[in-house]
Amino acid sequence: MSDPCQRAHAALRRGEGLDEPSLLQHAAQCPACAAVLQGGTPLAAALDDAPSVPSVEGLWARVEAEVAQERGPAAWLRSLVTPVRLVVAVVVAALVPVLVGLLWGRVDRAVYPAGRLVLDLIALGLPVALVLAVTMHPLHRRALPRWAGAVAVALAGLGALMGPLLSPAHHDHPASLGGVEDELFPRAIACLVTGLILGLPALVGVALVQRRRGRFGLPVALAVVLAGAVGGLGIFLHCPLVAPAHLLLGHAMVLAVYLGLAVVAVPRRVA
Repeated sequence: MSDPCQRAHAALRRGEGLDEPSLLQHAAQCPACAAVLQGGTPLAAALDDAPSVPSVEGLWARVEAEVAQERGPAAWLRSLVTPVRLVVAVVVAALVPVLVGLLWGRVDRAVYPAGRLVLDLIALGLPVALVLAVTMHPLHRRALPRWAGAVAVALAGLGALMGPLLSPAHHDHPASLGGVEDELFPRAIACLVTGLILGLPALVGVALVQRRRGRFGLPVALAVVLAGAVGGLGIFLHCPLVAPAHLLLGHAMVLAVYLGLAVVAVPRRVA
């Protein structure tokens, strides 16, 4: 607020008229002061109590500061058009499961029941696609309903729990019979750590191509959940163990750990 505006506002707030010729001339040329003059003392007092509005210069400086932070490879990735960023995200999310399946796949593939394999792949793979779709939803399109992300996360949880809740897929391969009794915790921890590592490329890759504000928030949380779903799918494609206890502690816990990180990534509301 300029000095004539401040003087005129102070006079009106005190209930005084704008008797000074210079202030009257200023009010005749300043629409804001003319409006306050017309509203009288109550309006002047109300404006004085209202929260201050940042100046145009302050807002512009803030914008320039945020733009200045957009440097480096991450900024370049986020500057790509939406279809290209979506392709990058899909490739990053699918890369680990595909490589694991081709180069480090289950040794019991020949005896794994085909119907159960399809069911497991749908249960573990569909949530990856859904979470990825919600995570990479274009900002220029109508926002998805709030429940879309919750549904995708819930399906990821159900997919991770389906294997432990069902009976073992088979008992026809020697490598599938371990992971119980004394081997339960060592083998489960090995799969858990491996699954967490397998999810990291998806987390890093998708987080880099997201257009988001701030360091933490819902988009980052969804990227973390995506990493858990990808890690769970990746460890399933590698590990031949079928014992429900192992699948719960070693496979489903991959998503559970990432879900815990996602909760941390969402900022708390301040009352």
